[in-house]
Amino acid sequence: MLSIALAFCAVVTSRIQVVVIMFENTYRISGTIEFMGVMFIIILIALTLILLIIELNSWFRKRKAQANFIKNLAKLSMSLEEVLEEAPYEYALFQGEDTYRIYDTRLKNVCVDFACSKKGAEMWIVNRYASEKEELKAP
Repeated sequence: MLSIALAFCAVVTSRIQVVVIMFENTYRISGTIEFMGVMFIIILIALTLILLIIELNSWFRKRKAQANFIKNLAKLSMSLEEVLEEAPYEYALFQGEDTYRIYDTRLKNVCVDFACSKKGAEMWIVNRYASEKEELKAP
């Protein structure tokens, strides 16, 4: 009877040890999972900040280009239509795509630049024409 009682105690003790070991491993695993969760959140925040900086940079470049466009139109003291008629540049829709080619009319069939939109092509022409006018006045 004593041997049965000792065997039962040994089994119960071993089960308790197994439960304790399992709990410790679960705690270690859950601690690792918590750490991985924290690392995931930190990486997610870092990526979000990087994308935000890239988007803000793009937005500021667009605002600066628009400001230069308005400033150059004011310098020339002409309307957009007058500048587009007088400038030696033309733009046309690129065949099969949504981009525009900008041509120099002084050179035959020579594409000097591309623009993603009609407004972008007009801005390029105004800015280029204003810089050419400024260069002619400089000497």
